[in-house]
Amino acid sequence: MFSRPPAVPGAYGPQGMYKGGFAGPAMFTYRYSYTPDAWEDFLSAAGLTAPHVRVLDAPKPGRIGTLIGRAERR
Repeated sequence: MFSRPPAVPGAYGPQGMYKGGFAGPAMFTYRYSYTPDAWEDFLSAAGLTAPHVRVLDAPKPGRIGTLIGRAERR
């Protein structure tokens, strides 16, 4: 099971981002953003079964929801 912010529409694949704000040494990471269908395909390709990925709406309209996914081991 995993959760993360959903992808920005039309912005899929690896996305660079800085960590730690503006204090301390510069560090960066890559975040991978895809549609729920693409995540399900990745989970299946990794050998997991019954993948299910969807975006849960935020409690308040107009806010960012949560992409949540699950799958099972064979």
